[in-house]
Amino acid sequence: MSGVTSGRGGLGQIYCWAAGNGADSSGDLVDNSNYDGYASHFGVIAVAAVDNDGDRSVYSERGANLWVSAPSSGNGVGVTTVDLTGASGYNDGSGSDLSDADYTANFGGTSSATPVVAGAVALMLEARPQLSWSDARWILATTARRNDTGDADWTTNGAGFDINHDYGFGVVDASAAVTEAATWTLKSALATEDTDWIAVTSGAIPDNDITGIEVDFNITGSTLTKLEYITCHVDVEDHDYWADLELTLISPAGTESILCEPHFAQATGGVLLPRLDDWRFGVARCLGETVNGTWTLRARDLATPDAGTLTRARFEFHGR
Repeated sequence: MSGVTSGRGGLGQIYCWAAGNGADSSGDLVDNSNYDGYASHFGVIAVAAVDNDGDRSVYSERGANLWVSAPSSGNGVGVTTVDLTGASGYNDGSGSDLSDADYTANFGGTSSATPVVAGAVALMLEARPQLSWSDARWILATTARRNDTGDADWTTNGAGFDINHDYGFGVVDASAAVTEAATWTLKSALATEDTDWIAVTSGAIPDNDITGIEVDFNITGSTLTKLEYITCHVDVEDHDYWADLELTLISPAGTESILCEPHFAQATGGVLLPRLDDWRFGVARCLGETVNGTWTLRARDLATPDAGTLTRARFEFHGR
């Protein structure tokens, strides 16, 4: 946290973070970027990957925490960049051209998409060094390009931003971002409002039931008029296989953010992944919306044979 609060003389360091490569087109292993405590932290820009057609790279993880996407590998085409020499690199230099050891055309993953966004941010700062870390995020979201326009997940949030669980606010547009940065009206300091834990009285989640339950949380008295990010903490008790669960947060404006979704949770050493005990999820999709109103948490168990109880939740609203 010290980086975003005191870095760059108080303007904040700008952290771009790879969203993760745990998605699988076969559906057997479907990881979600929100399961990563770093990628879901409100102080980072979580970056997803698209292929050379502008569609989601098959490995790129979905998530309500995603900010933007950037080009990476896919369809047999990789990213060309410098390489470690010799056997440590992608190319071992064994070919007739010794320069094969010094570069690769096969780099990929969200780890190659993220530096593209970092480069765009560097250009923005060159044009406008006074940008805070929050200003940079708003500019990226404002100028991102809507890609894969036929994807059914695209929707518009309550503040008019296009959003997608695969792409965040879209693919980064460095040229548009630099142009916007030059005349951007600098925003005031980011503020955070926390709620206490809010108990859920009827939170039993029926097993293998597509309807599930919905729990309302009425938030009043907030002074934040423009949200930037939400951190949602959730407790689900007695559920031995939380990978059956789908949790969705619905804002007062009607924006739906899928916090977690059913997937295969592999045991490690014979022990399944931990239960949802004070699990922290990040939500970027409500950018620009307001806090006050009724927030709804929908919980569904979509596979047999385990069931559990949603016991409580709390929220951290970041905005101004």
